[in-house]
Amino acid sequence: MMGYSPPEVIIGTVLEDSSSTSFNPILENYFSLWVLSNNEGLNPDDWYEKYQYFGCGPFTQKPSEERKPINTVSIDGTEGKMMVYKDQVGQKLILVPRFGNMYCFHLSPTAQIDNQILQSFTFIK
Repeated sequence: MMGYSPPEVIIGTVLEDSSSTSFNPILENYFSLWVLSNNEGLNPDDWYEKYQYFGCGPFTQKPSEERKPINTVSIDGTEGKMMVYKDQVGQKLILVPRFGNMYCFHLSPTAQIDNQILQSFTFIK
């Protein structure tokens, strides 16, 4: 049970490997992107403190320093933060605030094209 209102989901998409026979979508989805409303203009650190990744990662009762995004990344010239889930075999989560939304990128640890995806991503308003 959550003690707060979750952010509004604007849109989400998942890129899957159609040849996969795995029953573990977390490890087999190469890429997913969730766009969530960020009307308060929160940066990735404040987003983590408020939502604990609701909508773009597992919900925990209390923010964990182990899950906190610490690595700075740039996607299409916009700064965000990245973390790697140790308990989900290296899945990456990247939070990037843009256009009043929070873009939540997930990259599978099995994806060999994660850097290509991030380098080619362009924000279009």
